[in-house]
Amino acid sequence: MFSRFFRKSIPCNDSDFSRFIVRDEQIICPVKPTVLIRGCQFNSNHYRNEFFGKIMGVCSARLRTRRMERQAEFIAGRYLASRMLLEKGIDNKHVGRGCHGEPLWPLGFTGSISHTSNQVVCALACKSDIRHLGLDIEPTLTSPLAGEIEGLVINPDEKALAIDNGILPAQLVSMAFSAKESLFKAVSHEAGTGFGFDSARVVGFHGTGLTLELSTGISSSLPKGRRFDCFVGQHRECILALIAE
Repeated sequence: MFSRFFRKSIPCNDSDFSRFIVRDEQIICPVKPTVLIRGCQFNSNHYRNEFFGKIMGVCSARLRTRRMERQAEFIAGRYLASRMLLEKGIDNKHVGRGCHGEPLWPLGFTGSISHTSNQVVCALACKSDIRHLGLDIEPTLTSPLAGEIEGLVINPDEKALAIDNGILPAQLVSMAFSAKESLFKAVSHEAGTGFGFDSARVVGFHGTGLTLELSTGISSSLPKGRRFDCFVGQHRECILALIAE
């Protein structure tokens, strides 16, 4: 059911970040080789304010007033994005922040960033190869928590489809939550902020994840019924979902 993501450790050569960025690694999704994916574990206890200026160049007043933990999450993601752009030959470019919090990528590139309290993942691709790119990482939900949010994430038809395919409801909620989050990121530049869990539904399962279908039309290129294959895998103790089309 889950895609198989391979990991390759990459040393952190920046001594200033060596305690903040605990582990940096490449994540390889064999079914989407044109998408570069990196992940790292970070320790917010070792985050320092000067990291913001080092990574972003400037720090807006809005970001500076965030709690230290939120700043650490933000900078860990931008750190990964900057290193990945450097691998593509793009130097001295930071990934900005849009009015809705979305990453602003350099011309010709598209990407996606997601994080938990101590892990961050980033996907990067050329726009000429990938138009819709979304990546999400979430801690695997416990059965009680999955039960609490089930009605927000899936509908009865999705639950029945999962049961017919031998998938437990709690597992489906974890998968669907992350998959729909990745879809939102993949289409957010066209969907805006009105995209919710009921904007797409699970309509099938395959060997590497599941298929989502738009419940409402977003644009002429994203009509109602448009389907996306989402690759879902385990990454450490988390669920990792990728949409790349």
